[in-house]
Amino acid sequence: MPVQQLLYQDASLRVCELYDAILEQFKLEHLPNWALYLGNDYSSLKVTCAIWADLYQNGTLPVLLKELIMFTVSREQASPYCAELHAYNTLFLAKNLDYDALIEIVDNKSQGVVPDQYHCAITVAKNRSQGLCNFVIDDQASLLSCGFNQAQVVEIMATCAHAMFLSTLTLALNIPIDPDKKVPGFRLK
Repeated sequence: MPVQQLLYQDASLRVCELYDAILEQFKLEHLPNWALYLGNDYSSLKVTCAIWADLYQNGTLPVLLKELIMFTVSREQASPYCAELHAYNTLFLAKNLDYDALIEIVDNKSQGVVPDQYHCAITVAKNRSQGLCNFVIDDQASLLSCGFNQAQVVEIMATCAHAMFLSTLTLALNIPIDPDKKVPGFRLK
């Protein structure tokens, strides 16, 4: 039998405390599937929440760029849950886009105006996600030459690495997308 969601009413007190923190930190009305599945292992949920909350809410990169990186990596990793979730988040932040326009941006085929820094970061994330997330000196030089500072380069690397971790985890657990996060026209490569 595959791993199932650990619902709030069935969770231990310490898992419920994490669930409450997730709802508060991310200003959610209900728990996302990733949290309900990871709730089966307190440590995995706690670490994932800590990293995600800090990367997402802090740092100097715009949230839209972080979502684009997370989407790019998830799509390259063929992780249906993470790719659709981050497509949804990206489209929520950039309401003028639809899924096809998002794919054009990630594939560097967009006719729209996309900042050069965004293209640079997406390209590095895409290249690195096709293998191990082993950022090389050329990637760092590329990001620095696009105008990112050293802290932002580290933040891009951390976002990519975290996306690879979560993509692998959600794929291994076969987590289904939340019904309210479905994206019209969504498809993996």
